[in-house]
Amino acid sequence: MKQLLLIPFLVCSLLSISLAQTFEKQRRQFIVNNIGVNALLGGVGALINKKPNEKPLKVFLKGAGQGALGSGFQVLANHNIYNLAQKQKLGHYLLSNFSNSIGSSIVQNAASNRNFWERWHMHYGLLRLDYDLVSRTFQARVSPSTLFMSYFAFQQAGLNIRSSLLTGMLIFESAGPLNHFGTSVGGFAGANVIVINKDLAPNEYWPLFAHEAMHVLQVERYVWANAYLNKTDTKLSNKSKLYSNLKKYIYFDLNGITAWALYNTQWPHPWICRYIEREAELFSSRKALPACF
Repeated sequence: MKQLLLIPFLVCSLLSISLAQTFEKQRRQFIVNNIGVNALLGGVGALINKKPNEKPLKVFLKGAGQGALGSGFQVLANHNIYNLAQKQKLGHYLLSNFSNSIGSSIVQNAASNRNFWERWHMHYGLLRLDYDLVSRTFQARVSPSTLFMSYFAFQQAGLNIRSSLLTGMLIFESAGPLNHFGTSVGGFAGANVIVINKDLAPNEYWPLFAHEAMHVLQVERYVWANAYLNKTDTKLSNKSKLYSNLKKYIYFDLNGITAWALYNTQWPHPWICRYIEREAELFSSRKALPACF
């Protein structure tokens, strides 16, 4: 199953890396990739969570359609991230994050075999906020992925409280270059966390900030991974009172580890030829990227 799930990502990676060479063509390719992959993930997830009395084809097509719909909102988030780099105002991240959260919620609903409107979520700081329109319940739970990234960030940088409160994303700033797995970098990002060198000149700081903000949006899009384990989650809740109680306060998200695992499949490639990096750079800079073969 894991190998099969890698196939659409590897195919899309090869297409976006090798074929389109102008900015418009590259952007179009990423949009097609994103919609196609989310449609497939939504359809497969819906089948995994299919009820016994439901018809497989109908379930798949509904999930695929909703997955494609959610991807549309994610594409809008991608387009707006460029304004963050150009206008240098954090408010533009709020617009991208809002659109991305709508899209990711729809994709997770699709993969969970729910109606697209049933459950909505977004991240604020360490918390994942969920609102269920069917049961009319609200939950605020800690995200372990964000907690881990925050611990990692604190080793090298300090939290910018004002910017973090404004954006809902935890923004850590250092006075100088950062060490990222043995490499000196200006910044890096993960699950709702950005770590960046605040001493960079504005014409370097904001393009890099926008690029890393794209990574935050990308990690959030792996919510389908949790939906694929909905039945396992239900079984654990029924068997373990401890797990059931912990779930009230902790959202055991798989976003971070899934993004990390897929990123590592492209580690041998040069930085600009890795799918996640390539997408982030394309939309944050709106410049055609060099060919990779």
